[in-house]
Amino acid sequence: HRQALSNIHKLLKPNGTCMLMFLVSNPIYDVYIHLSRMKKYAKYMTDVEKFISPYHYEEKPLESFAATLTHVGLKITHIEIRDQVFIYEDIELLKCAFYIHMPDIFLTR
Repeated sequence: HRQALSNIHKLLKPNGTCMLMFLVSNPIYDVYIHLSRMKKYAKYMTDVEKFISPYHYEEKPLESFAATLTHVGLKITHIEIRDQVFIYEDIELLKCAFYIHMPDIFLTR
């Protein structure tokens, strides 16, 4: 993430702005880990950590991410984590969406 954020900083014009949104934590990440440890799926999930947010295991993900943003030179104008839970009536609806835990981040250079 640090390199990606550094690249974003370099791409921004002076006084430019950027909005980032991504999953911080998600129960599906724990499912990925569980499946990767099962004999049946292990050979298909050797790189499972690539698909899990680095903030999933953080006790204070907002503070950790804010520190990274500051380190690369981005100025935070707004940052928050929004907890959202969605309940689906059936599996077909679930296939079209997912439980989401996403921050809203507004940055300037």
